[in-house]
Amino acid sequence: MTTCWRSAASAAQRTASLFDSRARVVVAAIDRRVVAVVVWFDGARPDRLTVDSVRAIAYAAWGRPTYPSPNLDTWWGTRHRSYVLIPRVGEGVPVAWAGPRIILLDIAACTAFDRRLHRAGAPGEAVEC
Repeated sequence: MTTCWRSAASAAQRTASLFDSRARVVVAAIDRRVVAVVVWFDGARPDRLTVDSVRAIAYAAWGRPTYPSPNLDTWWGTRHRSYVLIPRVGEGVPVAWAGPRIILLDIAACTAFDRRLHRAGAPGEAVEC
Protein backbone atom coordinates (compact mmCIF):
# COMPACT_ATOMS: atom_id res chain seq x y z
CA MET A 1 0.00 0.00 0.00
CA THR A 2 2.88 2.39 0.69
CA THR A 3 4.00 2.23 -2.95
CA CYS A 4 0.47 3.10 -4.08
CA TRP A 5 0.37 6.09 -1.75
CA ARG A 6 3.77 7.33 -2.89
CA SER A 7 2.77 7.03 -6.53
CA ALA A 8 -0.64 8.67 -6.08
CA ALA A 9 0.75 11.46 -3.87
CA SER A 10 3.76 12.23 -6.07
CA ALA A 11 2.26 15.62 -6.97
CA ALA A 12 1.00 16.39 -3.44
CA GLN A 13 2.23 19.08 -1.08
CA ARG A 14 1.41 19.77 2.55
CA THR A 15 2.10 22.91 4.53
CA ALA A 16 1.60 23.36 8.25
CA SER A 17 2.01 26.67 10.00
CA LEU A 18 0.92 28.85 12.87
CA PHE A 19 -2.32 30.60 11.88
CA ASP A 20 -2.22 32.98 14.82
CA SER A 21 -1.30 32.58 18.48
CA ARG A 22 -4.38 30.40 19.11
CA ALA A 23 -4.59 28.27 15.98
CA ARG A 24 -2.60 26.22 13.51
CA VAL A 25 -3.45 25.40 9.92
CA VAL A 26 -2.56 22.54 7.59
CA VAL A 27 -3.13 23.01 3.85
CA ALA A 28 -2.92 20.10 1.40
CA ALA A 29 -2.59 20.53 -2.35
CA ILE A 30 -2.40 18.15 -5.29
CA ASP A 31 -1.09 19.36 -8.62
CA ARG A 32 -0.86 22.91 -7.17
CA ARG A 33 -4.59 22.91 -6.29
CA VAL A 34 -5.70 23.29 -2.67
CA VAL A 35 -7.78 20.23 -1.78
CA ALA A 36 -8.03 20.42 2.00
CA VAL A 37 -7.60 22.88 4.84
CA VAL A 38 -7.70 22.02 8.53
CA VAL A 39 -7.59 24.72 11.22
CA TRP A 40 -7.32 23.58 14.81
CA PHE A 41 -7.55 25.76 17.84
CA ASP A 42 -5.34 25.27 20.90
CA GLY A 43 -7.62 24.16 23.74
CA ALA A 44 -4.96 24.84 26.39
CA ARG A 45 -4.58 28.59 25.88
CA PRO A 46 -6.30 30.87 28.38
CA ASP A 47 -7.44 33.10 25.47
CA ARG A 48 -8.65 30.14 23.41
CA LEU A 49 -11.67 30.36 21.16
CA THR A 50 -14.59 28.50 22.62
CA VAL A 51 -16.63 25.95 20.70
CA ASP A 52 -19.49 28.45 20.50
CA SER A 53 -17.15 31.11 19.09
CA VAL A 54 -15.83 28.80 16.37
CA ARG A 55 -19.37 27.69 15.48
CA ALA A 56 -20.49 31.34 15.31
CA ILE A 57 -17.66 32.11 12.85
CA ALA A 58 -18.61 29.14 10.66
CA TYR A 59 -22.35 29.93 10.80
CA ALA A 60 -21.68 33.55 9.82
CA ALA A 61 -19.60 32.43 6.83
CA TRP A 62 -21.61 29.40 5.65
CA GLY A 63 -25.09 29.71 7.19
CA ARG A 64 -26.68 26.95 9.25
CA PRO A 65 -25.16 23.49 8.77
CA THR A 66 -26.78 20.96 6.47
CA TYR A 67 -26.33 18.30 9.15
CA PRO A 68 -25.88 19.77 12.65
CA SER A 69 -24.83 17.57 15.54
CA PRO A 70 -23.23 18.04 18.97
CA ASN A 71 -19.75 17.01 17.84
CA LEU A 72 -19.69 17.47 14.05
CA ASP A 73 -21.54 20.18 12.13
CA THR A 74 -21.50 19.43 8.40
CA TRP A 75 -22.09 21.68 5.40
CA TRP A 76 -22.77 19.45 2.39
CA GLY A 77 -22.26 20.91 -1.07
CA THR A 78 -21.81 19.36 -4.50
CA ARG A 79 -18.21 20.54 -4.76
CA HIS A 80 -17.03 21.07 -1.17
CA ARG A 81 -17.63 19.69 2.32
CA SER A 82 -17.04 21.79 5.41
CA TYR A 83 -17.04 20.66 9.02
CA VAL A 84 -16.74 22.02 12.52
CA LEU A 85 -15.40 19.14 14.60
CA ILE A 86 -15.65 19.19 18.38
CA PRO A 87 -13.29 16.44 19.54
CA ARG A 88 -14.16 14.18 22.41
CA VAL A 89 -11.08 13.81 24.52
CA GLY A 90 -10.36 11.40 27.29
CA GLU A 91 -7.57 10.65 29.69
CA GLY A 92 -4.08 10.99 28.31
CA VAL A 93 -5.06 13.37 25.49
CA PRO A 94 -3.25 16.71 25.75
CA VAL A 95 -5.58 19.64 26.47
CA ALA A 96 -4.12 21.45 23.47
CA TRP A 97 -5.85 18.88 21.22
CA ALA A 98 -9.25 19.43 22.86
CA GLY A 99 -10.02 22.56 20.85
CA PRO A 100 -12.44 22.63 17.93
CA ARG A 101 -11.34 22.18 14.33
CA ILE A 102 -12.56 23.60 11.04
CA ILE A 103 -12.14 21.24 8.09
CA LEU A 104 -12.65 22.15 4.42
CA LEU A 105 -12.48 19.52 1.64
CA ASP A 106 -12.64 19.75 -2.14
CA ILE A 107 -14.75 16.68 -3.00
CA ALA A 108 -13.82 16.54 -6.70
CA ALA A 109 -10.10 16.62 -5.87
CA CYS A 110 -10.54 14.00 -3.12
CA THR A 111 -12.38 11.71 -5.55
CA ALA A 112 -9.72 12.24 -8.22
CA PHE A 113 -7.01 11.35 -5.69
CA ASP A 114 -8.91 8.18 -4.72
CA ARG A 115 -9.06 7.16 -8.38
CA ARG A 116 -5.34 7.92 -8.79
CA LEU A 117 -4.58 5.81 -5.70
CA HIS A 118 -6.48 2.82 -7.11
CA ARG A 119 -4.89 3.18 -10.55
CA ALA A 120 -1.55 2.93 -8.72
CA GLY A 121 -2.59 -0.49 -7.37
CA ALA A 122 -4.45 0.11 -4.12
CA PRO A 123 -6.88 -2.68 -3.24
CA GLY A 124 -10.64 -2.18 -3.45
CA GLU A 125 -12.39 0.24 -5.75
CA ALA A 126 -12.41 3.99 -6.17
CA VAL A 127 -15.46 5.76 -4.77
CA GLU A 128 -16.68 9.34 -4.60
CA CYS A 129 -15.57 11.08 -1.41
